[in-house]
Amino acid sequence: MSEAGGGGRGWLASGWQPTVALAAAAGTAALLLFLAVALHRPDLVVIAAPLVISLVVNLARRPGTGVSAVLRAHASTLLEDQGTTLTLRVTAPESADLVRTTTRAGAWMELTGARATRCDQMPASGPLIVPQAARALRWGRTRSGSADVTVSAAQGLFRFDAQARSTPVRIVPLRERFHAIDAMPQAAGNLGAHRSRRPGDGTDLAGVRPFVGGDRLKRINWPVSLRTGQLHVTATVSDRDTAVMIVLDSSIDVTSRSVTPTGGSLDIAVHAAASIAEHYLHSGDRVGLLDHAQPLRPIRPAAGRAHLDRIVDALLDVTPQPSSGDYPLPRVLARVAPRAMVMLLSPLLGAARPQRAVEIARAGHPVLVIDTLGAEAPTDEAREWTDLAWRLQLLQRSADIDRLGEHGIPVVAWRGAGSLDEVLLRLSRAVGAPRVRT
Repeated sequence: MSEAGGGGRGWLASGWQPTVALAAAAGTAALLLFLAVALHRPDLVVIAAPLVISLVVNLARRPGTGVSAVLRAHASTLLEDQGTTLTLRVTAPESADLVRTTTRAGAWMELTGARATRCDQMPASGPLIVPQAARALRWGRTRSGSADVTVSAAQGLFRFDAQARSTPVRIVPLRERFHAIDAMPQAAGNLGAHRSRRPGDGTDLAGVRPFVGGDRLKRINWPVSLRTGQLHVTATVSDRDTAVMIVLDSSIDVTSRSVTPTGGSLDIAVHAAASIAEHYLHSGDRVGLLDHAQPLRPIRPAAGRAHLDRIVDALLDVTPQPSSGDYPLPRVLARVAPRAMVMLLSPLLGAARPQRAVEIARAGHPVLVIDTLGAEAPTDEAREWTDLAWRLQLLQRSADIDRLGEHGIPVVAWRGAGSLDEVLLRLSRAVGAPRVRT
């Protein structure tokens, strides 16, 4: 098998195959020679001579090497709706007469140009390069596509059929610019990006107060001290960091009836998770990820740009699948992130989803449920009871949301930037409020 450039190997077919033209030419030449001998017609030999000579010459020019092809994307990592170029690299003998290609894009990608191409001869300097414009449609892991290559040689007497090998492509979800207030219910450390209610070393001004023993000299506010004749210091509140644990409910994917590859509840959840993770990681917080269907493979909370790439890469593998069974989700969270703020992304369909949020809250975690159900009805066959069944599902879902509210668990629909501000502020006040023991 020959190399197809760039380290990729093309798939080699069984070999050069004779075509109908070869059979027709050989049959015609044999028939003319047979008639010339049987009928004693020398003129038929003269007629058959050019055909026989052409057959002999072209059979001698039969290529001795095969054809290989590889189809790769210009960039192995793309954003949603980003355009790229698929490059088909065909390696064939220079004696090839004609090269036909038909390219098909991989899953969640589409071609924006012509699918079929034709080249009358191979370049003398190297392999044949056929570019194809393409566009990424949806996040996930896919392949660059496939291509059928047909090469003709010896004046069309032989042909070689090969299929190009594709290369892997990552399509990263397009993260919406998301912002939220910095109020967080709990903090896991004394240094961070969030303002605390406790006095201490920080960057947020809390006021000016008289100097007491133990205050740092660099905190002395000299203008106020000279004006009042008594030492005063500038008081600040400490900065606190927090850990955010994103729990993704991938047990169900409710897709809309519109004919588009995106817009389902799982698609909304993945975009929301990526946007939330990027926001809090850029704020200096630690973020973790837990797929509800794969509780034994969590991503522990950490910070940094590399950790964002790790979370986004894990989101590419999210697929709708049922839960792996009954497991103590609060225990998993306590082991992975004991004091983390939990954000549960779920369409809130099914009996176990509200119960999971209640279990997490009872374990001591502040919980925020982000509703990822779209506005449209799910994709189903239009039957007599479809709309009625969907309305009953919505009624049950509304009752579950009310039950979560009774347990003090807020539910907010994902609407992008600013959709969590009011809920985060309420959670922060509720956690900071004094508790009355009975």
